[in-house]
Amino acid sequence: YNSIDIPSNYIATQGFHSLGFIGTISKHKGVEDFLSLSLMFPSYRYIVAGNGESDYVEHLKKRYPNVTFLGRVDRDVFFQQVDVVMVLSKWEEPFGLRWLVIPRLN
Repeated sequence: YNSIDIPSNYIATQGFHSLGFIGTISKHKGVEDFLSLSLMFPSYRYIVAGNGESDYVEHLKKRYPNVTFLGRVDRDVFFQQVDVVMVLSKWEEPFGLRWLVIPRLN
């Protein structure tokens, strides 16, 4: 168990403005959990990089119009655009961890 508790206002207090998801765009990867943040915290910029089933991706674009979907891009292009990368999974990890937040280090 190597996790730490992060205060709920951590992102706001660090001056972050953009949050990103990179990976396969599918339900089991937790992309909808990430996208739901755009409805709860609309003042941030949300960026998604990756491919998925075209019908599913189009559905997400319509449901979350304030999210930028880049498609498949070079990872360096993606990482230059985001302050925080969120790595999510629907797999129930043994220690109950489902989210990993990684701030960009300049």
